[in-house]
Order: sequence, then C-alpha cells, then structure tokens
Amino acid sequence: MRCLKKAVTKTRRYSIRNDEIIRPVGSTPVVRFVEKQTHKWFGHLMRMNPNAYNLKIESS
Repeated sequence: MRCLKKAVTKTRRYSIRNDEIIRPVGSTPVVRFVEKQTHKWFGHLMRMNPNAYNLKIESS
C-alpha cells in the first residue's frame, strides 16, 4: 500500500483509507483477486478427468 500511496502522492500523514487509494490507481483489492483465482482453480478441477490420480488425492 505504501507504493500505491507514493503513486498517488499521499503520505501517511493524510490518513487516507485504502479504498480511496485503490480507486484512482485502478488496482484490484486482494479479496477480489483471491476469489477470482479460487474460481479459476475450481474450473480447472471441474475440467480434469474424474479418474485422475491427483484429483482423488486433492478431494480426500
């Protein structure tokens, strides 16, 4: 977050919320990024062969 604050030219002295810094920079919040990656991983598991050995290990 410190790097983004420097990009927006604000310091800790301004005590700006993270949401107000992320919005102008156009960065994705961490929670949304993790949700997106989780959905991609679930789609990968759904496309796998159901008899695959590594799928049996992951689902147990």
